Amino acid sequence: MPHYPHLLVDTPAETARYTATRGRSTEFNLPDRNRPAHAAHLRGALDAARGQRGQFPVQVGNGFYESPGIILTFESDPNFPLAFESLELQRSGIELLSVTTDAQNRTVATILVPDNKITRFVNVLEAYQNAAPGKRDNKKLVESIANIKLATLRELWTDEPAMFPAANTDFVWEVWLRAHQEGAVDPLARLQEASGDFGYQIVSNELRFVDRTIVLVRGTPEQLSRSAEVLGVIAEVRKAKTTADLYSTRGAEEQTLDVEQTLARLTPPPANSPVVGLLDTGVNRGHPLLAPIISDADTQTLKQAWGVHDGNQGGHGTQMAGLALYGDLTAILGGDGPIELTHGLQSLKLIHPTDHHDPDLYGAVTIEGVSRLEVDATRRKVYCMAITTTDGLDRGRPSSWSAAIDNLAFGAINDTSRMILISAGNTGLRAGPANSDSSLSGFSA
Repeated sequence: MPHYPHLLVDTPAETARYTATRGRSTEFNLPDRNRPAHAAHLRGALDAARGQRGQFPVQVGNGFYESPGIILTFESDPNFPLAFESLELQRSGIELLSVTTDAQNRTVATILVPDNKITRFVNVLEAYQNAAPGKRDNKKLVESIANIKLATLRELWTDEPAMFPAANTDFVWEVWLRAHQEGAVDPLARLQEASGDFGYQIVSNELRFVDRTIVLVRGTPEQLSRSAEVLGVIAEVRKAKTTADLYSTRGAEEQTLDVEQTLARLTPPPANSPVVGLLDTGVNRGHPLLAPIISDADTQTLKQAWGVHDGNQGGHGTQMAGLALYGDLTAILGGDGPIELTHGLQSLKLIHPTDHHDPDLYGAVTIEGVSRLEVDATRRKVYCMAITTTDGLDRGRPSSWSAAIDNLAFGAINDTSRMILISAGNTGLRAGPANSDSSLSGFSA
């Protein structure tokens, strides 16, 4: 494999003819039912769900909202399957929204039935009850159904049941909206239109698929329940898989509030705790999440003329400081528990955007940077250097720079062994081979 010299294949591959396998379909198990009694039970449950639904349209706030139909849940008996594939009849506008399994091992299918299609289910039940010879009696579908109920937001929840938020809890939901039907109101537009009246907020851009549109919505279960029951645009809801975009795209006021709430939960590391010795572009320690942890004495520079601040346009050293102290801030900002830091940070500004090092001196300046941080010998250190060269000349082979780092790690310098975490590659600030046009040519962060 000339293009992949690092992949070594010692044993030649073997060839074998494809052999198809045929599995036997298993019998669809059904509970033992009394046909007239079961048909009457399901007909009564369907009538009760229709009665609980109330009247539409409904006025909420300044708007009138009308559901496109009734949302029902069909439950199986424990340990029996549900023939939910028969519940979706798209030609009739009947839509299967979600299928879950509950703690009792019951299958629960949630469907949307347009108001003028309820008679389809009534006809299905009547055909089963009467069971005319030679006619379709819908036995598999009807006898797999143990109960029919009016769906609530909880039935639209498809994550772990225990994760469903408590009443009146502000929560970020991953909302899956139904497909936009031709001639009908776009479900996303309806959700956006109603946000002011119902009190929830849409906090992300939409992600559109063929049959679903996904947005993140912040609100309480009560606010979203109202929208699901009245609007009928929601197919399913889950706990939002929070990403950094949720916080990085917020306005300045919201981000300030996020930081203040995080600081209120923060416990700085104990005195003389270990530190990460950061060799980078400097650190702007005035950031509110860094100021309680990094003192003036914790920031140094290789050349006094550079200053200790982060002079990199992208703030690389400052961002690395946050990563070294907190890890992924997404989980921290999304949590509500205490934050107890176990280590601090000390910074040595090793590179400058315009004052470049001679490549032959990379190893020497790295040793000098580590030595300067070790003037403070009261705190144990783990070193982090997320900077690399951009020329690609060594292509992974040993160099004078890597030899210097080996000596630092092994303990050949000052008889002190060290743990040094180093980036294995580099993504430049601009695209292009070898990042030759990087503003940090020479050393690159």
